Amino acid sequence: MRLKTTVLTLAVFLLPHFAADSAAASGEALMETDNENIFFEEWDTPFGIPPFDRIGDEDFRPALEAGFEAQRERITAILANPEPPDFENSILALELSGTELSRVWSVFSNLTSTDTNETLDALELEFKPRYTRQQDAIYLDPALFARVDAVYQSLDEAELDPEQRRLAELTHRDFVRSGAALPLETREQLKEINARLSELSARFGQNLRAETKNFELVITDEADLAGLPSDVVSAARQAAISRGHQDAWVFGLDRSSFEAFMTYADNRDLRRRLFDGYRSRGAQGNEFDNRGILLEIAWLRARRAGLMGYSTHADYQLAVNVDAITGGGSFHFGEKGFVGL
Repeated sequence: MRLKTTVLTLAVFLLPHFAADSAAASGEALMETDNENIFFEEWDTPFGIPPFDRIGDEDFRPALEAGFEAQRERITAILANPEPPDFENSILALELSGTELSRVWSVFSNLTSTDTNETLDALELEFKPRYTRQQDAIYLDPALFARVDAVYQSLDEAELDPEQRRLAELTHRDFVRSGAALPLETREQLKEINARLSELSARFGQNLRAETKNFELVITDEADLAGLPSDVVSAARQAAISRGHQDAWVFGLDRSSFEAFMTYADNRDLRRRLFDGYRSRGAQGNEFDNRGILLEIAWLRARRAGLMGYSTHADYQLAVNVDAITGGGSFHFGEKGFVGL
């Protein structure tokens, strides 16, 4: 069905193997739900790569619902644990809480970015905000943050290896950067902003993909193909036929077609037309226009940055690089955001 997507980054799908012992091979907990769903069985494939030829659009909703529920149950168990928080029962348990959800979401998000359709687009608009709300429910939970913070504050006394210590540090950082240490009213505002940003980003991406797919540069004069390699010309002929154009060549805005034409075509005017089509995607005043969406995204990002104590969204985004610059040293809020010590 979607064999071409098997070339996606392998690392996205390797987490289930590392989490197998604690999450029952990343799927066993879900297998009891529906044995007909490909996501509820183990994948006998190299490196656990998803069997895209067996994945249907109908598999995603039940798998996502089950993944959400499995994570919620594990988070509830973490919070109900009467034992003092430590690396195993808080940091590691939290890291593995969304194993099944991550397994499904990795496939889903990659397909909606590369090989989508109307069904998947509709699911994305529904589930992307839900995914964001679930993550916010975790990272903005004061009781859960208290457990994470307790482990983080006792790192110097804990007997952890470097990988465990780093995971604890990053987990704590993710909670803080999500707003876990902020007042309740601010956390609620962040939830609203994040949910809206999630919806807007999904719409932005869908509009961009639609504009990319719909644009076509139709060439009917063979002389205008000067400079193009034979394989590029052949692909353009096949694209024309598939789009209903006879005795023509069609170039689009997908990377392979766009970059080949921009690199090799001799006709400067046609290169300009193709480039103008590429840079003006989402700004045509049609149903796929992204300008209003971009303005709202920029406004919401600025508002979120302010709530988090930053001057701009750029300051907020770049703050994570301080950790790498300082070699893992401590940092504090300064006038321009995080300042390393």
